[in-house]
Amino acid sequence: MEGVIQPYLQSHCRLATTDLDEAREHVGRMWERHESHMSHGRAYSLNWHQVDLRRTSLTYIHSGSSLHVKSGPVRDRLRFTMPEAGTIYHRTNGRGIKSTATRGVIYAPQQELQLDIEPFRSLLLTIDADFVKQAARLRFGRSPDFGSWTTAVSLDQPPAATLRSLCRWLGHELDRPGTPLQSSRPVIVNLERSLLTLFLDCLTTVSPATSDGPDEFNLAGLSRIESWLDTHFCEPIGVEDMALVAGVGVRAVQNMFRRHRGCTPSQAIMQRRLSYARRRLIDADPRQL
Repeated sequence: MEGVIQPYLQSHCRLATTDLDEAREHVGRMWERHESHMSHGRAYSLNWHQVDLRRTSLTYIHSGSSLHVKSGPVRDRLRFTMPEAGTIYHRTNGRGIKSTATRGVIYAPQQELQLDIEPFRSLLLTIDADFVKQAARLRFGRSPDFGSWTTAVSLDQPPAATLRSLCRWLGHELDRPGTPLQSSRPVIVNLERSLLTLFLDCLTTVSPATSDGPDEFNLAGLSRIESWLDTHFCEPIGVEDMALVAGVGVRAVQNMFRRHRGCTPSQAIMQRRLSYARRRLIDADPRQL
């Protein structure tokens, strides 16, 4: 292990042990059913830190041991492991994938895993599968095949690098006394939207099947937003809500409207509200005015 690695979630320790049997029992409850055995050496150590939000959780794991692990099936969640240091060899669906400090790995629901672990430190982002399915259908126009999403992801690519930076910030922010992430539901909701959007962005860099051409994607996303606006324009709406509908970032939504509609998202909402008010006035009974 080289360099100084900044720990995360230090005030959210779930387990710190040098007892492999204790680790088996606790990790099986926090993560997945598994079997684990020392692959070499005798000294064992594990520190597990975790915070559960609403539909996501962030985990920081520091393992000082060499292990062979059989795990699964993965629960109805997607997991993105982003090592800070060390190496993990993953095998699932007959494929071998190696994760390092520059290469993360995504796990899909219902998969059996085999892991050969060397001492490592890693952030692990877990996202509820239904949360991902809903956004993926809006973004890609179909239900996802989670099995095809088990893959390596370069942590140097902009979406993954941004997602890891956000998770690092989150790992420190959740240690800060009085952080609104512990008490403000709107803050947590918006944060989880950002995590989800970046996660889907990561998939488009590694899975061509999820990516359409830029114009086709923009028009499809814009169509989804406008259909949604037609039935929700009377509600309090922000650009963030539109971004979630399309499964993209806020800036992408703004660009869609400027390029294809010649207006801002806020102007599109106002146009619908004014049109609705005008229709109500035209159709109203003068005696009731």
